[in-house]
Amino acid sequence: MALSIARQRLLTATFPYYRIAGDDPDERNPAVGFAYKTVPHITLKCIAQNPDLDPDKVKGKSREEIEAIIQANAPQETLYDQPEVDGKRIRVSGPFTVEAIPPPVEQITPPSPIGGEPETAEAEPARSEDPTAHLPMLVELLRKDGVTFPDNRRVRFEHLSERTGGVLHAEGEAKGDTDMGRIAVSFGPFHGPVTVGQVEDGLSEAVRGGFDSVIFCGFAFDGSAQSAISADPNPRVHVHLAHIRPDVMTTDSEGKNLLKTTAASQLFTVFGEPDVALKPATEAGIAEAKDGEWVVELLGVDVYDPLTGEVSSSSADRIAAWFLDTDYDNRTFCICQAFFPNQSAWEKIERALRGTLNEDRFDMLTGRVSLPFVVGEHKRVAAKVVDQRGNEVMRVVPVTR
Repeated sequence: MALSIARQRLLTATFPYYRIAGDDPDERNPAVGFAYKTVPHITLKCIAQNPDLDPDKVKGKSREEIEAIIQANAPQETLYDQPEVDGKRIRVSGPFTVEAIPPPVEQITPPSPIGGEPETAEAEPARSEDPTAHLPMLVELLRKDGVTFPDNRRVRFEHLSERTGGVLHAEGEAKGDTDMGRIAVSFGPFHGPVTVGQVEDGLSEAVRGGFDSVIFCGFAFDGSAQSAISADPNPRVHVHLAHIRPDVMTTDSEGKNLLKTTAASQLFTVFGEPDVALKPATEAGIAEAKDGEWVVELLGVDVYDPLTGEVSSSSADRIAAWFLDTDYDNRTFCICQAFFPNQSAWEKIERALRGTLNEDRFDMLTGRVSLPFVVGEHKRVAAKVVDQRGNEVMRVVPVTR
């Protein structure tokens, strides 16, 4: 969600245009340098050596006139933090990319070939955080709260117990008449997303264990994990993706959870897939479309309303952003096209660029129909939707023609 907000703020913001130094103001070459504001640098020396401050010359002059004489003969100092602004021009964001920060890599220091102990104080033993310490807390919260599905159906557990070993951390059965059968639950890391490796291992373990359903619960999911879950590859095991509310991470210094759960907490929520349609661009009514090009239309998405506790299918106009990967490889989601349907955020830049804004391009950037594209070698298109709360859901559509 932070990346989505950053993209939208950069795209919708206007920036001051700074004057370029030099004799030709239309050259507009930033390599020449900016024109900076200058101010007189008044010192005692420039006042004492100023010939225009002779007592006979300044007799009868006002204080303002004397200060003007001092400033006129003082050397000018350049304020490099204050470039001059050209009020007739504005700047907007150009093309940019968002690069990921590589995760830290643990380096293991090999033992020293020199024998003996160092003559220093005893080192403090390294402290390592248990990556599974949060699992008992999540199992207990899931047992109390259950899981909310897109049709606002709450599934509670008849019993839910922890499992040891493997990536399936809990198992149980649902209350009432459901078609979920024996349920296995796999929790993602406390700080990090659920990965495709965890999904693949969890499905394999569920098949061997004879489970009927698997729920992957996480604070975040990477694109490949969402794709694997939405594909529901095994007909014997039904797979669900449940987002865990970030409030669950609220703990004290001893790791004790501070969240107060209620009957309507809905800590674990299953979101439906985006409703998208893949069609040839020539059938979408786009004038510049060519044969062999495709477009994706976003029809809607399930949106969770925290005020009413309802999950309903909503119009695409209410989402924060949606992105398109036109050649999805089932591993890495690469943003090829980005759209921000909430037009209220674009009003400022639309007013600033009045008369120069391409209305057709603006409608596409804030619309629900993608730009025409040619399908890549993987013959798959992926659409990722970010709702107003920051939850991400993805839909993978294979190209069959």
